[in-house]
Amino acid sequence: MMKKLYTIFSVALLSVALVACSGSRRMAKKAEKFEEAGLYTEAADYYLNSLKRNRDNVNARIGLKKNGQLVLDDHLASFYKAYSMGSERDAVYSFIKAKDYHELLGQMKVDLSFPDQYNGYYEEVKSKYLNNRYAEGNALMEQEKYEQAKPIFAEIAKLDKNFKDVSDLHKVAELEPLYIKGTKALEDERYRDAFVSFDKVLAKDTGYKDAFALKEEARQKAMMTIAVLPVQASYYDRDAAMKVEAYASSAIADINSPLIQLVDRQNVERLMEEQKLVLTGVFDENTAIKAGKLMGAKVVLVSKVLSVNAKKPSMIRDTKPAYEAYSVKVYDGDTDKFKYVTKYKKVYYSEYRGETSFSISVEYRLISSETGEVLASRIVEKTYTDKVHYATYSGNYKDLHPKPTAVAGSNRTMRKLFTANKDLKSADELAKQAMQEVAQQLSNDVLAYEQTRH
Repeated sequence: MMKKLYTIFSVALLSVALVACSGSRRMAKKAEKFEEAGLYTEAADYYLNSLKRNRDNVNARIGLKKNGQLVLDDHLASFYKAYSMGSERDAVYSFIKAKDYHELLGQMKVDLSFPDQYNGYYEEVKSKYLNNRYAEGNALMEQEKYEQAKPIFAEIAKLDKNFKDVSDLHKVAELEPLYIKGTKALEDERYRDAFVSFDKVLAKDTGYKDAFALKEEARQKAMMTIAVLPVQASYYDRDAAMKVEAYASSAIADINSPLIQLVDRQNVERLMEEQKLVLTGVFDENTAIKAGKLMGAKVVLVSKVLSVNAKKPSMIRDTKPAYEAYSVKVYDGDTDKFKYVTKYKKVYYSEYRGETSFSISVEYRLISSETGEVLASRIVEKTYTDKVHYATYSGNYKDLHPKPTAVAGSNRTMRKLFTANKDLKSADELAKQAMQEVAQQLSNDVLAYEQTRH
């Protein structure tokens, strides 16, 4: 078996190699046509692609060396012309283009002539170009035109990462605008914007100026403390209300945001009990403001279970007829032999249908304890239903048929019932799903509101 697989693999590799060789030859032929026409740039491109497909194509290697040298000479001529005319930028980038091309062909084992004196010319003109650009960048920095200075220092660093203090200047050009933006936002009491700006600065440089201390100051002032008040409900829905409150608190606590802080649930209960805060009017803004201030929360979540409808699992059983196939040995007079024939007997199997469901409707509001403003509100409705439909039989269900005949596939639908899911979810399981969904929607809205603040 292994030998057979090895043979198949070897044949596949050989096929790939043959295709690559064929493509290489076709490209080399095209290259020859361009070479005959004196179009050495195009010829070099085709020879290069031919060699990429097949490193052993000798004709392509020879053709690339000849025509590639002509292309490289053109690049070097462009460099020297720019160098002679004092066009520093053109000279620098022409040289880089020539060097890249020389290295590319070197990777293909095609060695081209690259006179050493060009390297000296390049270092000379590069030094002039970088010094001029460095002066431009510094002038812009003095004018606090950081966005314009940033690409200049980035270019210098790309050409020579060790050039003077360009790395530090590039960092300042990149981070100083963010730092200034953060300090301005802090002065204007736009604490969240300030936090975001300083956070971006520190992501690049953890020790940049006093950004760490300013970020922490902004975080403290931008922090949205939120208290989840006990959920209102009718007498019959109090259990559901307690669960909604617990899930809501958990979902908000799990929000991955450094600017959201949940007031401890035990503190909420203790303070409300101490202050004898009546919750019958918890949707009243004045009550929410009072509760929020008592708990040191900038935002309070007030909510109410509007309706709960739980349908406990119910199962209906039906007894249904079917025909079980069995084999009987009989004598065949025509052949003077015994044979087996299929017969059917009427039997009964049990079919079950079950359903359970849970639905809940919750209204909630996020209220500012500072202004009484309703920051966000929503009515969330969730319904979950589970159904089962299956069958059982004391014998072999695979022999059952809906009719006393053996038509192929006639019992396919029936057989599916015997392998169908038999576990009906409880109302409590569905309630948990629904309440967690309500809580998740609520936490999503809390996060969405927090991210709209300044």
